[in-house]
Amino acid sequence: MAPSSSSSVTPKTTTSKPNVFKRFDVVSDHSDHHYVNNKKGCGGGGGVQKKIMQEWKILEKHIPNSIYVHAYETRIDLLRAVVVGASGTPYHYALFFFDIAFYHSLLNTWPGKGKERWDPSQSMILQVLVLIQGLVLNKEPYFNEAGAGNRFGCEASRAYNEKVFILTCKTTLNFKAFTASFIYGEWS
Repeated sequence: MAPSSSSSVTPKTTTSKPNVFKRFDVVSDHSDHHYVNNKKGCGGGGGVQKKIMQEWKILEKHIPNSIYVHAYETRIDLLRAVVVGASGTPYHYALFFFDIAFYHSLLNTWPGKGKERWDPSQSMILQVLVLIQGLVLNKEPYFNEAGAGNRFGCEASRAYNEKVFILTCKTTLNFKAFTASFIYGEWS
């Protein structure tokens, strides 16, 4: 018999460790960040720092359940994001890591028009992360390729998805094996 809607069901945990993965967290160790040796930094004084702190607050409050971000207390110009591949895509539950460095001119590397361009007064890192998850790591990534056309569901797209799924699985398994070896002291 199913529990009634008024009953409370508490899941049992198998370990005594609390959930250590916060969706947004400020940590101290940035030593393995890809841009740790970046000498440019964010510069710009208080205005840039204030903008970065606003980004942190937006991330902390609005980040979706499937994205995790680490900010660094001693290097506010650096972020590390983990985007979880969405269900129903060839990236299903895989983890994608992005090391991000803030600069004066954060984006604007693509000649978009109007709202397609980065606008420091309105654009946010949160948008970039959500767009990566929704538009890049999508159900039919074949159509992200230049010249792929727009016949969604075509055989070329299905074949591409198979390759992407297999590569995602291999990468996930290799990452898991590397992490387990490193954590358990087997890494040499």
